[in-house]
Amino acid sequence: MSEALPNLTNLPPEVQAFVAAQAVEIAGLKSDMKAERTTYAMTIQNRDLTIADLRLQLHGHKKHRFGSRSESSAQLTLELILEEHEIAQASETTEDDANASDAEAKPPRTPRVRKPFPKELKRVETRIMPSDACTECGGGFKELGADVMEELEYVPGHYIVNQIIRPRLAFTCCEAVVQAEMPSRPIPKSFVGPALMAHILCCKYGYHLPLYRQSQMFSNEGIDLGNVPKNVEILI
Repeated sequence: MSEALPNLTNLPPEVQAFVAAQAVEIAGLKSDMKAERTTYAMTIQNRDLTIADLRLQLHGHKKHRFGSRSESSAQLTLELILEEHEIAQASETTEDDANASDAEAKPPRTPRVRKPFPKELKRVETRIMPSDACTECGGGFKELGADVMEELEYVPGHYIVNQIIRPRLAFTCCEAVVQAEMPSRPIPKSFVGPALMAHILCCKYGYHLPLYRQSQMFSNEGIDLGNVPKNVEILI
């Protein structure tokens, strides 16, 4: 068994001060070593993430240069691992910056600017009326205006833009204002119609047509799909 440490109170003051200084220095060294280990681990993780990203980019360049090939299970596994690393790194960064961000006011969110669809595309109007008469007084309507939402739809051979119009109506008797509910959509707040969404997925997974080539096809028609919402990107 090891001998017990001597009682420091019985030592001279200068010895006690030296022992205390050595203890503080050792604690500081331990703290520095722990910080260095954490930094080293994060460096290794970032390096592995960068290597995986570069490998994925290299595979994409080879596929683009030497022709289209079916996606292998190894590539899909690499994409999943890379996505998990990015999610984990993003969550760590968010936790570290949580206290600092709470003290600062959040900047106003910039609204998404969506380019209008080409005017030469055929428009198909669908007018949705809330009801035929007021349920309270039975009076008629007078139109105050309408909300127009445009969604891009795909018909084999050409594109059309569905305009879903929901007039805001006021009753002539009681001046109550009503408007029809928005119809259900595959993805909320998306401007891609169900048929067009099925066409994009079929081209990618059924005919192995990459998304960048489909984007070029849309650009040839004068349609810009650069501001696709994130939920559509995740689905695709």
